[in-house]
Amino acid sequence: MATASSAQGMWSLLKDIDHTKTTWAIKVRVVRAYEVPPHSKGVETLEMVLHDAEGDRIHAIIKRPQIAMYKPNITENKIYAIRNFLVLDNYQTVKTTSHPYIIQFISKTLLREDTKTEMPMMVYDFQPFDMLHAQRVINDKTLIDVIGKVLSKSLIQTHIINGRTDRLMELTLTNPEGNRLGAVLWNKYINQYLDYVNANEGVPVFVIFQLCRPKRYQGILTVNSSFDVSKLIINGNTTEFLEFQSEFPADGDDTTTQTCNTQCSHAEGRDDILGGNAVITTMEDLMKATEENVYWVLAEIVSIENYREWCYLSCPTCHKKLQSKEERFRCTTCSMSMAEGVYRFIT
Repeated sequence: MATASSAQGMWSLLKDIDHTKTTWAIKVRVVRAYEVPPHSKGVETLEMVLHDAEGDRIHAIIKRPQIAMYKPNITENKIYAIRNFLVLDNYQTVKTTSHPYIIQFISKTLLREDTKTEMPMMVYDFQPFDMLHAQRVINDKTLIDVIGKVLSKSLIQTHIINGRTDRLMELTLTNPEGNRLGAVLWNKYINQYLDYVNANEGVPVFVIFQLCRPKRYQGILTVNSSFDVSKLIINGNTTEFLEFQSEFPADGDDTTTQTCNTQCSHAEGRDDILGGNAVITTMEDLMKATEENVYWVLAEIVSIENYREWCYLSCPTCHKKLQSKEERFRCTTCSMSMAEGVYRFIT
């Protein structure tokens, strides 16, 4: 078993830990720390993504009884020594790491900031756009990191699911090679982005989208914010931002981000819309058209005629209808909460 020597004892690497004991000791950097809201008042869990000296990652969970004890002492990017914790199978539906286990703090867990240990900074694991597009099968169950320059943004769209209103907006990102990727922001991430660009009008926008979820729908690949775990970092001054920005030509187009006035994803002719080259057809001209073609119509939805529900979001286990609870869902039959469900048709 590989260990790292220290004046205070022996420290295990993340690749070596398993659930054979609770007395493991590790030194790790906090890549991401975030709170997962409960279905009642208060905070349900404080969760973290950690990396060790070799860059391996593991997910950590602190449940409600221990949160007050540890939260004030946890800061992203800092290094910590952690001892005495549970090691559990990685049961996450959408995983933050590829590690087969997760760790859970207990009352005997010891956490101490380590300011003396030197550890490489491996906070991000950026996925190149071209490699993502080249994948025939997208792993949409493991979160990834991307970095890009914002070319355009869509208008905000509203989705109503089980009586809950969600908003989404898509950014189109590019890299120095000219490859593009759609980044879909949901709810609070939209507010964060718009607050920044409205306060910094005319400034080129570069973003890091940390722990986002890749999805392919109708042949279109996007990365999506995933509840509370994702993190959107805009025009930071870290090494990652500075190196990425330096790869763009100095005389490149630094015009402000454009707004696409139609839905920008999941549609044929997407590049034409993003480039402002799409020809908008009026309803009158569309009714007169005699040739089969692709037409773009800008219109307002006045009403939707739907006299009964045709599908519902169900529990993957018992198939009963899920109840919406804030940004998660709950199955009252199984008494389980979950981040997502399965759509089922009503026959």
